[in-house]
Amino acid sequence: MIDHKYIDHDPFLTTLVYGAAHDLGQALGDQRIGYGAFVLLQTVLSATVLATTTCYLERLRVPRVLRLAVAVFTCVFVPYARYAADMLKDSLFAPFFLAFLLCYCEAARTRGEFLRRPRNLVATIAFSTLSILTKKVGIYVVVPSLLVLLPLCRPAWGRALVALAVPVALGVVAFPALSYACFDLAPGGRQESLGFTMQQVATVLKYDGDSVSQEDKEVIERIMPIGQVLKVYDPTFIDPTKNLYEWDASSEDVRAYLKAWVRLGLTHPWHYIQSTVKVAGSLFIPSTPIQIPVTSCEEAVPALDGYEGDTGIDTTQPYALKQLNDAASGYYYNTLLQLVPQALKIGTYGGLLPLLALFAALYRRNRSGAVMVPIALASLSMLVCPGAITRYALPLMYATPLMLGLILSPQAPAEGVSSKRG
Repeated sequence: MIDHKYIDHDPFLTTLVYGAAHDLGQALGDQRIGYGAFVLLQTVLSATVLATTTCYLERLRVPRVLRLAVAVFTCVFVPYARYAADMLKDSLFAPFFLAFLLCYCEAARTRGEFLRRPRNLVATIAFSTLSILTKKVGIYVVVPSLLVLLPLCRPAWGRALVALAVPVALGVVAFPALSYACFDLAPGGRQESLGFTMQQVATVLKYDGDSVSQEDKEVIERIMPIGQVLKVYDPTFIDPTKNLYEWDASSEDVRAYLKAWVRLGLTHPWHYIQSTVKVAGSLFIPSTPIQIPVTSCEEAVPALDGYEGDTGIDTTQPYALKQLNDAASGYYYNTLLQLVPQALKIGTYGGLLPLLALFAALYRRNRSGAVMVPIALASLSMLVCPGAITRYALPLMYATPLMLGLILSPQAPAEGVSSKRG
């Protein structure tokens, strides 16, 4: 049991933002007014960043006709509009991540000259920090990427160092420390980082449990109840296993468990690979259709724990809005998905397109191709996702116009010099 008002399961900044929208609606007499105001602002943010990205392709010397084609794709790609209008943590993270990619790409392309302008440096710091604070895995994408950026910006390495140090100080140190000091906040639990390992171990226990030593079973039992895990085990979804994590497990128990996890991985590598492929494979292989939200704001409910007070959370839609949503969903599933199925598969954006963009960047060997570092890390982070759910690939869908720019650019753009627009 958790005796706290808040829990750091979802990014706590997201909880605060959703809570502010909730409080605004309550003050105006209807929670849904606040939620509507939030998704409107989020939609404007997404549209602005996506539009900026299509314009940025000119700096990569993508021909005008191809830039127009990318712009048309951006306008008609239904998941952009539908996810931007939903209170979903990935919907908030995705535009910040794309803005970070633009800053990163331009800093690498110009050898750091982009960062010499204070407004550009501030923008890079802001979008880096927000990418860390609005997604748990953001730190593992942003920080290593900024480390790689340092040698690429050698003439302006001091500015690049500031662009790394400030987001780490704000997003990794200051904000979490202030959050725990100012709010009744409980840690999210180790199960979030151990989830994929628990699924791999559960796979071994399910299909080859007799080969696991009694000693290892005792160690595993202190992290998750083996009997219950085998009853709820789902080969394609981690949450049923992860949710059985023993909250009173000590740090010593976790260390012993991780040693057992490594031992089982060495003796049962195929089961570990099988587990990962079954859970996350559809995020990389174009086989599963992109799902779009049918209703808005319902995903916000878990992040709003502590804000409901005596009134509860109300995410029901007005009748007219529900009619529009139902019509849009019907058009998507019954028409678009039938006409262009491959363009609406999760793996097209999670695996295939990043791979093509990576090949294009390696072939041309230009500095703008360095943006594939954060894109590749974002793609690899999906290996530890709890399941093949569309929203986990949403940041890569947002990065699609930029990846198309790398693929469609006919030659390496002029590098080392900032453009006149800065």
